[in-house]
Amino acid sequence: MRRNSMATFFFSVPRELEESAQMDGASRVQIFFRIVSVVALPGYASTAIVVFIQVWNEFLLALTLSTPYTTTVQVKLEEVKGSYVALYNL
Repeated sequence: MRRNSMATFFFSVPRELEESAQMDGASRVQIFFRIVSVVALPGYASTAIVVFIQVWNEFLLALTLSTPYTTTVQVKLEEVKGSYVALYNL
C-alpha cells in the first residue's frame, strides 16, 4: 500500500507520545492538535514545498505552450496584470 508523504509523517509519530498524552487527560482532538501536528511540522513544510514547485512548474508549462486560443486562466491573469496602468496621481 502506497502512502503519501503526510500519511508517512503521521504514522511515524511514536504511539507512546499519544498514550502519554492520553494518560495525562488529553482528549483525541487535543492529542492531534497539540502533539501529533507539532511533531509533523516538517511534513507540513516539505509537502508545502513540493506542492508549490508542482504548481509553479505547471504555470511555466502553460505559459510556454499556450496559444491565443488555448490559454489557461493563470496565463490570462498574468497577461492582464501588466497591460493596464492606473494613474494614481490624477
